[in-house]
Amino acid sequence: ARAQPDIALATHRDLTCIEALEILGLTAQPDLATLKKLKETVLRDTHQDHKKEVLARAFKRLEQAYA
Repeated sequence: ARAQPDIALATHRDLTCIEALEILGLTAQPDLATLKKLKETVLRDTHQDHKKEVLARAFKRLEQAYA
């Protein structure tokens, strides 16, 4: 069984790429187009503000790899 990422801890510090992948439930970095589509869908469908904030931070961290 895979350990759940610590969402509470993730809201208070910078994320590593590995942590960002774990928060998003991914095993590998997707291409940028896929990442953007996934971000749009996940953030639209997430209704808990604290969880949405962490998910947005995880997406931002993975998008930085393409900058």
